[in-house]
Amino acid sequence: MKLVMIDCVPGGRPGAILASGEILHLERAAVSGSAEAWLPRTLKDILRAGNDGLMIVRGIVSRVEGMSGDERAGLHHGAILPSTTPLLARFRIRGCSPRQVMPIARMSTK
Repeated sequence: MKLVMIDCVPGGRPGAILASGEILHLERAAVSGSAEAWLPRTLKDILRAGNDGLMIVRGIVSRVEGMSGDERAGLHHGAILPSTTPLLARFRIRGCSPRQVMPIARMSTK
């Protein structure tokens, strides 16, 4: 799984590239009233939250990737975006080396 910042509003919104190549808008795919609703609005803040933040992201991605086509159709409009969706460029987090922060943060779904 790869994390990205979607260029949809100033500053962007966190997303993930699904196995299909589509982009998942994490905020739109989150279930309200659950831990998923806690998701920070930026990738930097998700990464700063450490394992807690990454586990929530993994849960959202896993849930959506396990959905049937009909279930995916029931997601919030714009939760699943085409692979051509514009993404924001690389960023840096103070105190992290450039090797630790990439334009796309890669993490295992296992």
